Amino acid sequence: MAHKIGVGTSSIDWAELERRVGAPLEARRSYRQGGNTPSTMTTIEKADVAAGRMIVTSWQPLSVSERESLVDGGSDNMIRGWLQAYPTDANVIAIMGHEPTNTSKVHIWPNSSTYLTACDRFADILAEVNQERERRIRFWGCHIPWHAKTGQVNGWFHERWRGVAWDGYDWFGTTPEPGAIYDVAFNMTKALDKRVAIGEFGSDLWNDDTNKPNTDRPAWIKSVRDYCDEWKAAFVLYWDNSNWLLKTDAEFQALAPR
Repeated sequence: MAHKIGVGTSSIDWAELERRVGAPLEARRSYRQGGNTPSTMTTIEKADVAAGRMIVTSWQPLSVSERESLVDGGSDNMIRGWLQAYPTDANVIAIMGHEPTNTSKVHIWPNSSTYLTACDRFADILAEVNQERERRIRFWGCHIPWHAKTGQVNGWFHERWRGVAWDGYDWFGTTPEPGAIYDVAFNMTKALDKRVAIGEFGSDLWNDDTNKPNTDRPAWIKSVRDYCDEWKAAFVLYWDNSNWLLKTDAEFQALAPR
């Protein structure tokens, strides 16, 4: 089973992105952050629905007060309204609390029990919304593969997740084997009977080993996709921003649907 291929980007117009890829992409990564998120679809989400793309979207509180609002029910109407805004046949993956073990979020998620309690609340709202839908919005988590290797994600998996998307990069453009990045994380996920996917991946523009531009990116993108097909990953999403911007035609074309 081939994965859904897609991109998360704020760096290129979507029509231009697909022109350079050479075909319509199957999925898009998007984010909603903070307590003031509107209870309607965004412009990006509307475009994804119209195109029939898989929508992989995260919502996360940005402060302790927003986390507390989630847990005590103060955010219920906002989250419910947003999820209900999707057409009932839309293909949606909903992630609550993007990369919660990231050190920048320790003030929001000081421990796993705090995070899992917030996931409980989000899952309850989603279960309510799904009763009225033709196609369920699937509840997933998102972690960092390095944190699986160090054990930092132990205890941070929610039992109601359908799967876990992992955000992992070819740091410094050294082109490691995909298994060196994802093996521990994917094995941990499968052992918990969850599906695997990649929520963000990319390869640095510059290779620090050779002190030259990284010319191996098309081959590396292909190797990640081949690896994910072996694991029957649900989706694989390139993060076209920052140090991982796509540059050459070959790099864009490596993301064409199979």
